[in-house]
Amino acid sequence: MNEGDKIFDVNLIHTPGILHYFGVIPERRHYQIPYYNVSESEIEYRTIFPYQAGLYTIFFSQDCCSRYVADGNRLWIVGGKRTAQKLKGNSPAVLKGYFDGSFLNFNRFPTDASIYLFLWDPKSPGEKGIDMPIE
Repeated sequence: MNEGDKIFDVNLIHTPGILHYFGVIPERRHYQIPYYNVSESEIEYRTIFPYQAGLYTIFFSQDCCSRYVADGNRLWIVGGKRTAQKLKGNSPAVLKGYFDGSFLNFNRFPTDASIYLFLWDPKSPGEKGIDMPIE
């Protein structure tokens, strides 16, 4: 991650896993993710966390994603299979990572628990990503 990068969790369900990945320990038993009124009709969840020498923010709102790259910084988008199918061919974001969680749907999840990681870098519109089918 680069300084200034942001993370957008499309479903808000991946945020605890993202925080755990970056070594952020919850203050209590669970992570507390504060929300803010962006407008009269919209709420945005965001949490700021330290990583290495910088501060990074994870966002969730009903409005993804152009406002998060308006300042020219990169945006990492984390989502499930439906999100990946939407972003794959219809977005400036490119696929950069994948966790195959399909094996979990038999045990704990009613659907595929795979996680896809996309990067939207407004300064590199020709960025290449992973070329893999999302079925």
